Amino acid sequence: SSKQDLKDLETRLLGEIERLRRDMNEMKTGLKRDMEELETGLRRDMNEMKTGLKRDMEELETGLRRDMKDLEYRMTIKLGSLMVIAVGSMAALVKLL
Repeated sequence: SSKQDLKDLETRLLGEIERLRRDMNEMKTGLKRDMEELETGLRRDMNEMKTGLKRDMEELETGLRRDMKDLEYRMTIKLGSLMVIAVGSMAALVKLL
């Protein structure tokens, strides 16, 4: 009968709707889990980058300090050499005059 056919169709449709709801809830749960895993991975990656950048900056600072110290020593040696030359020149001028 038509009523029975409609009732069967309604039952099947309600079953399909319930299955779709379950599928959507499973997808929602899966997406939520995937987003949490992605967030965790991004946080880990950012922390690793931060640690690496900090280490690189410390190495750069150490290198710059070393280079500046070397430059200071070279300048001190050059200044000392210039002073020796100046004193020697003065002594030679004093002898000549």
